[in-house]
Amino acid sequence: MAQPCSACGRLDLSMKLTTEDGTTIRKPDSSQLKAALDRLGLPGNGFAILDAGRQRYVQVAGSRADGYVVEYREGSEDKHYSSTVTDMPHAQMVALLDGYLNGSEWKRMVAWRRGFGRRPASRPAPSKGSKVFLGLFFGAGVAALILSGYLAFDRHQFLQRALLVDGHVVRLTGRDTYRAVVEYSDHLGQRHTLESTVGSHPAAYVEGEQVKVAYDPEDPAYLYNARIVGFQELWFGSVMALIFGIGFSGIPLAHWLLRRRKGKPARR
Repeated sequence: MAQPCSACGRLDLSMKLTTEDGTTIRKPDSSQLKAALDRLGLPGNGFAILDAGRQRYVQVAGSRADGYVVEYREGSEDKHYSSTVTDMPHAQMVALLDGYLNGSEWKRMVAWRRGFGRRPASRPAPSKGSKVFLGLFFGAGVAALILSGYLAFDRHQFLQRALLVDGHVVRLTGRDTYRAVVEYSDHLGQRHTLESTVGSHPAAYVEGEQVKVAYDPEDPAYLYNARIVGFQELWFGSVMALIFGIGFSGIPLAHWLLRRRKGKPARR
């Protein structure tokens, strides 16, 4: 088994690296160690242990945001020490564990005290006001996502029932944004006009342009529910609600995921 040297605590390479996310590497090299330590602080990955066996190990807990605390043990419990620094920078923590792995004078990199370390101080919990604010954002986002799904389903059902007929743009209305007025004939041969429900600038259509018109002949109010077949007329509302929902629900979700970055000691 690995044994420390009297001068610097050097260990041989019969070690095992373990992290909270389930990563296990036997006889890791420096690059593997650094890659594993760089993932500390991600959700569900708050600590790492470099184990030389027989209760000889170094372990670290924390995150880049809150800093790290390091502990080591050399056999019996009375030889268990922790760093006096509980918010150690990431680069210093990596250098210390790499020194433990490769036999440099890692113990001199930081001051130690006997016993277990304290977990690095975490960020303050959100205030009640911010929780309410984030909750409102999340609720509005979820409502918008539900609305988006409803609008998309409603349009899909409409297209399943609808007849498609030819139409043409007879004129454009509006000043800052333009709507197309379309003339078409229904299944009874009667001519009708409809105006696009969404305006745009520049205009999405030009006078004389041929378009398709969809309407449900079984709907008594089909003259009022006919739609020009196109993305803007059929799907604009559901897409805008989807974007709104993702944005508003994503803000509190991202905040929650960031606060999940934590570290905790694994062994005692």
